[in-house]
Amino acid sequence: MLKRFKDHTKTVAEVKEILMEMEALTNELLILNSKDNVMTSKYKGELAYMRVHKRLSTSYSGKLNDIEIFKIMRVDN
Repeated sequence: MLKRFKDHTKTVAEVKEILMEMEALTNELLILNSKDNVMTSKYKGELAYMRVHKRLSTSYSGKLNDIEIFKIMRVDN
C-alpha cells in the first residue's frame, strides 16, 4: 500500500481517496470479524464449527438457513 502512495499519488485528493478506500476496507473487516465472533460464540468458541457453518451457508444458500445449519451442527451441552 505504501508503494502505491509513492508511485501513484501526486495530489492530496488522490491520497485522501486511497485513505478512504483503506477506511472502507477496515470497516468491512471489522463487521466480518464481529459476525464471525458472534457465530463462534454460538458454537462455544469452536472456530472449526463456525468455518463449517459458513461453508454450508455458502454452499447451500437458499436451501438451508442459519437456524437449520445450527440445528444440524449443534454442539452438545
